[in-house]
Amino acid sequence: MAVVRTFINDAEAEIAASAIEAAGIEVTIHRDAAGGMQPSLDMYGIQLIVPDADLEAATEVLNTIAEIPADEPALGE
Repeated sequence: MAVVRTFINDAEAEIAASAIEAAGIEVTIHRDAAGGMQPSLDMYGIQLIVPDADLEAATEVLNTIAEIPADEPALGE
């Protein structure tokens, strides 16, 4: 297992994990916040972990979503 990226924001980590899962890659979100009871413990970030064999593909997925312009219209608009 390998860390594909570390986030400081829970929402961004969840969105990134969803994109990786949509690409058919198994992903685990690792955080140390005592089950959400102590969010201040997340000071080391929220890690997305993928199988070693999928690290390159998962990195490409995250790089691709990072390239989407923020002003691009959402699907269906």
